[in-house]
Amino acid sequence: MHPAKSALLRCETLDLFAAAVTTRPAPTSSLPTEIEPQVDEPEFLFRIRPDDQLDLFRNSPAEIAANEARRALKELAVDRVRKQLMVLRKAPAYVHFVADCERCVELIERHDPRWVDTAIAVPWIEAELWPAASRCLQREAMALVRPALLALLEGSGERPFNAQCRQAHPSYVWQLLDEPAQAVAALELDPHWRDQADALVWHAQLSEQAQLHERVLADIAELCLSWPDDAESWLSSSGAWASRWSAWCDLDDALPMHAFPAWCRLTRACEFALPPATDQRPGARLLRVAHELAGNAADLNLRKALNAQCQALLAAFLASRAVRTG
Repeated sequence: MHPAKSALLRCETLDLFAAAVTTRPAPTSSLPTEIEPQVDEPEFLFRIRPDDQLDLFRNSPAEIAANEARRALKELAVDRVRKQLMVLRKAPAYVHFVADCERCVELIERHDPRWVDTAIAVPWIEAELWPAASRCLQREAMALVRPALLALLEGSGERPFNAQCRQAHPSYVWQLLDEPAQAVAALELDPHWRDQADALVWHAQLSEQAQLHERVLADIAELCLSWPDDAESWLSSSGAWASRWSAWCDLDDALPMHAFPAWCRLTRACEFALPPATDQRPGARLLRVAHELAGNAADLNLRKALNAQCQALLAAFLASRAVRTG
C-alpha cells in the first residue's frame, strides 16, 4: 500500500478545543517488537506529492475525451474529433459540448447547403457557429472562423451594396475579419455606393475604423449636403467627432446641418475636399466661401459673401476668432 494512504488509514480524529490530556506511557514489553518502516510515520501525511493525487473530474474519461476533441479541432483533424465525440455522446453532461463541436466541424468542412448563399451563411455564422467555436476554443476560435469567412469571400464576387441585406456584401465580411481597409475597398467597387445614404454611412464607419481620415471627411461632407438627418445620426455616434459635434450642438440649432462642413473649416481647420463650382447646393457654396475665408480672414468681400449666405455662420466664425486672439 502507498505510504501516504497507509498513514491516512491510521489517522485519528482529535478535538482541538478539548482540554489537554496527559497520556500515560504505553506499557513496555520485554518481547522484541518489529520496528515499522519510517515511511509509515504520521508526519508523512504532509509529504503527499501532487502526483499522488487525482482530480476525478479533470482526469475522467469524458474530460480527457473533451480535451482531445479541442486539440483535434485546433489541428483541423475532423476524424479525431468525431472519434472523441463517440465517447462524449455517452455522457449526458456533455450534450452541449458535443453540439458545439459539431458546429465547429461544420466550420471546417462546410457541407451544409447554407454555405452557398452568403446572405444566409453570414448570419448563421454570427448567430450559431462563431459562438460555438468561442465556447469550445475560446480565444483560438478565429482559427476556425477566419477560413470559413475567407471561403465565402472567394465565392461572393462583386455585388451591389444593399443596406437591407448588408451581411451579403463582401464589405461586411471583411469587417467581421477585422480588416476595415479591405472592407472600404470592397464597398468602393460598387459604382453607385455614393448615391445611397446608407452606403455613405457604412463607408464612413469603415473608413473611421481604418483611420482613412480623408475618406471620412468626404463622406461627412456628402452626408451633410445631401442627407442631413443621416449625417446628424452618424456624427452624434462617432467617437472621433465627439468634441466637434458637442461644440456644434452648443450653437443651439442656429445653423443648418448642411453648414457643418463649412463651420468645421472655419472654426476647426478641417480640410474638406472642395466641391466643384458647378455644385450649387447651399452647403457646397458655403464650403467654398469658408475655404477662401479661412485662407484670408480679413477679406471684407469674403465676409460679406458668407454673411449673405449664412449670417449665423459668420457670427460663429467671428466669435471663434475672438476667443483665439483674446
